Amino acid sequence: MTITLDDFATFFRAVNAGHDPFPWQTALLTGIAGSARWPSAITAPTGSGKSAVVEVHVFLNALYSAGSGPRVPRRLSTVVARRALVDSQADRAQRVADWLDEGDSPLAREMSALLQRLSAADDTPPLVIGHLRGGISLRSTWIDDPSACAVISATPDMWGSRLLLRGYGSSMAARPREGGLLGLDNAVVIDEAHLSRQLVGTARWVSQHNADVAERLGVPGLQVVESSATTRSASPDGIGIGPDDLADPTLRPRLTLPKPVTVVESAAWSGKKATDQYISTLVDQVQDMARTADDGTIGCIVNRVDTALRVAERLGDDCPCWVGPMRPLDLAQLKRSYPALLGLDTAPRQAMPRFLVATQTVEVGVDLDLSGLVTELAPADSLTQRFGRVNRRGLRDSGPLTVVAPPQDKLAEQLPYSLDDLADALQWLGGLPDTEGASPQAVADHPPKARTPERAIVKLPHVGDVMRWDATADLMWADEDLELWVRDSLEPDDAQVGIVVRQPLPDEDAEVIPGSSQSTV
Repeated sequence: MTITLDDFATFFRAVNAGHDPFPWQTALLTGIAGSARWPSAITAPTGSGKSAVVEVHVFLNALYSAGSGPRVPRRLSTVVARRALVDSQADRAQRVADWLDEGDSPLAREMSALLQRLSAADDTPPLVIGHLRGGISLRSTWIDDPSACAVISATPDMWGSRLLLRGYGSSMAARPREGGLLGLDNAVVIDEAHLSRQLVGTARWVSQHNADVAERLGVPGLQVVESSATTRSASPDGIGIGPDDLADPTLRPRLTLPKPVTVVESAAWSGKKATDQYISTLVDQVQDMARTADDGTIGCIVNRVDTALRVAERLGDDCPCWVGPMRPLDLAQLKRSYPALLGLDTAPRQAMPRFLVATQTVEVGVDLDLSGLVTELAPADSLTQRFGRVNRRGLRDSGPLTVVAPPQDKLAEQLPYSLDDLADALQWLGGLPDTEGASPQAVADHPPKARTPERAIVKLPHVGDVMRWDATADLMWADEDLELWVRDSLEPDDAQVGIVVRQPLPDEDAEVIPGSSQSTV
């Protein structure tokens, strides 16, 4: 068989538990197939499937190999400043890779053969996966075969540092390959791009200055896509939700069912460490919602790890806690214990916990489907993302939302959020319609004010910077700090310390055998 655009729906259903692609996802595919370029922007509300860029990328490369489509970037980078979403995108790509490897259908076998045909090496798998974030062993297989179809999931720091030939955690010998593979023949989708203005600017600068090299090599250059659920780009070639999506029987409920919002004032709300009284307020609101909401998990999203841990402890055993610093081992255990919570359609509903407490790590892209949510006040764009975890699939009549906030006269900065952004969020909440609340369509009709930029000016590289980065084999007195070109915030990260408890070491050094189970670091 020879695949065509008409086979996309069959492929999409096969790797997404029988679900059809939404109209905008099909439009994205056909638009790229017609122009050989990714759009400069994707704007789609939470729950409308922005993560499907992975399936679009894989199918387009198979289409090209079959002679039925244009030459498109061989690599797709999905970049977002949330470890949980980086993991989610890597898991999504792995699901597609497993489907290709298993070859349980004629289409899977055909696409697998077509993708392998692209590779220069016989032992390269049909789909290569890169997983780049802190706290894990970094996959480097994506740099071994430049001709392979690949999906690279990364945080902004990990991706941006490699683009600039100074990859965090990579060897000096890998720098030229990493920079070349990310700067050429690559499409990068930067999610929640309004929070990564600096990285978008740097990536577009590299794309512009690599255009001549790409043309000489006969490959696509770096194509930069700004993706957002809340901020619509002014780019003329951007793509988003259209009338066909609002008529789609699966997507329409996700976009239009009401999410009524209640703002609860708490005088104990503080810009500093939460008091016991404030923790009690959060716990009471979660338990009150659980008594009135239908079956499912009640979520509580807070702004700090310490607050999350204390609330989860008060809510009891049937309450997992999901925070950014979690080890991959702990996150894997959470997925095994509560598969239905994380969007696995085949999992039984009884696998749902009664409560889930989390920090901002679940705001973007994580496929949670909560029956209700209690959240601390945060900037309006963050609240929009948090609200998107409620009734995500549109299977309930409504999804109640409670925002715990201080009285207006006691509003204060609560790091990492500024006072102005929190004040704007309170004002925005007060302007939402009573009936629809914060449904995605209501949010689109009443968009929140943009968050105050971390930096007033986007700093672009210049020739001198490139000449310095290009000397990848030079030993410097100190590693260069790349935050100026890859981060919006120049504030230092909060120090985090992890402790690993292992079997005690013998008293005598000579008794320790290197490489044994008793060795430590």
